[in-house]
This record gives sequence, C-alpha cells and structure tokens, in this order.
Amino acid sequence: MSELNLIKMATNPFYAAHDLEKGINKLKHIEPYLTLEAFDRLQKAKGALFKTYEKTVEQIKMQINLLSPTCGYCKKTPNYRQDKNSVYGFFTCSNNAHRKFKVKLPIIELQQIIEQALQEIANKLDNKKLCSHSLESFKKIKKQTELEISNHELRIRELMEEFVLSSNQYSEDWKLDSRYKKANHLREEKQKLVDDLSEKESLLENNKEISQIVEKYLNNRSRVSLSLLCSLIIKKLIIYKEDIDIEVFNFDYLQNMQSELVYGGDESAWT
Repeated sequence: MSELNLIKMATNPFYAAHDLEKGINKLKHIEPYLTLEAFDRLQKAKGALFKTYEKTVEQIKMQINLLSPTCGYCKKTPNYRQDKNSVYGFFTCSNNAHRKFKVKLPIIELQQIIEQALQEIANKLDNKKLCSHSLESFKKIKKQTELEISNHELRIRELMEEFVLSSNQYSEDWKLDSRYKKANHLREEKQKLVDDLSEKESLLENNKEISQIVEKYLNNRSRVSLSLLCSLIIKKLIIYKEDIDIEVFNFDYLQNMQSELVYGGDESAWT
C-alpha cells in the first residue's frame, strides 16, 4: 500500500469505523483498520503534515503528466521514482541500450530548468508569428484540463460513496453533511474548469490567447501559471545524462534566441 493511501486512511474516521460529522457515532457494520483512539492521536500529531503531503503529491502528479520527458538515448519515457527521503522524486532511465549513460533528473531541477528556459523564450518571442499555432496549443491545454476534471470526478465519487456507506438512517439535514458540501463544491469547480476550457478555446481560435499570456508573464510572472505557459510553448523535453533539449512548437517564433542555455544547478534539488 502506498504512503498516500495510508495517509488517506489515517485521516479518515471511516477507517476507524466511526462517523464524526455529528458527534461520535460508531459504524457497527464497518470493520475498523485502527481504533478511534489511535485515529485521534494521529490527527493531533500528524494531521497538518498529512494535509501538506497530500496537497504536494497532487501537485506533483499534475506536473509529471504535464512534463512527460523523453529519454534522449532510447527515445522512451523515463520512469518516475519517488525519493525515499522526500515527497519529491526524479525521472530516471537505465535502459540496456545506453547503460553507460544512465539518466537521472530530479523533478525540482527539471522545473527550475524549464522556468529559466521559459523566461528566456518569453523575452525573445515574436507574438505575431506565435499566434498562428493556437489550435495545436489548445490540444495540450485541453489534455491538462481534462485530467483535472477527471480527478475532480473521482474525488466526488469517493466522497459520495463514503457518505452513503456511513449513513445508517435518513436525516432531514443530510445536505449539511460536510462530505456532501465538499462534493458539491468540487462539482462547481469542475464546471468552472469546463467553462474555462471553452473560453480558452475561443481565445486561442482567435489567435490572441498566447500573446496575452506571454505579455502578462513578462509584466508579472505571478499572474500566469507556469504550467499553462509550458503547455503553450514547449513541445517536447528530451533529457540526457548532463543535458536537456527543449523543443518549442516553432523555433522561428524566437528572435535572436541562443540555441544553448547554461543551468548552474541547485544542490537543494538533490537533497
């Protein structure tokens, strides 16, 4: 069982055979995985840490799906491995075809390299040429948003199943249950994602969205999602033992752009 699954069990009273929404109610039809006393001790000692861990893991999953690099030696997708001493992990490829050139790159360092490259690209970008490839860019945005929508749908199903299983009898105020409220909130967020995707499609088809995003990024980087900018500009990431090739959708969009950038590295990415 993964660490994330263990944390979900440790933070959910359902696995202690109790419903704590309206007092302390024992679920007699559920076989507990841990006692209520052990559950309470875990919340006091590790509750805040568990929440931070879950949020970080979800963010990393999104990054892994977005980045999806290719090994420069065997042209296959590297494996993503979890670091034993950190919530973060690394991409690695040790295919027999290139056993002398083992690829290993921490995801934190890859993110920093991409950010450096995007900053340089944004400064050199010819927006007029860039606007012409809006439809191809939209496909990547759509893939990312659909993944977020899928995650929302999965969480909604989990909440509703838990709500139904833990309800022993009908209650007139069932709509006040926090799980029901959270599921409704996720439905609203899901609809916002759908609406946002539709809006972006319209903007991209009018050949305007990319120029606007790059302009915002140059004016204030905190206003623009790095993931969105990556989806719009970067076509492929190819990693080697000591180098990374970053292919953009069309290099002709870049004016006076250096073909090689040097990344100084960050020792904290390896710890």
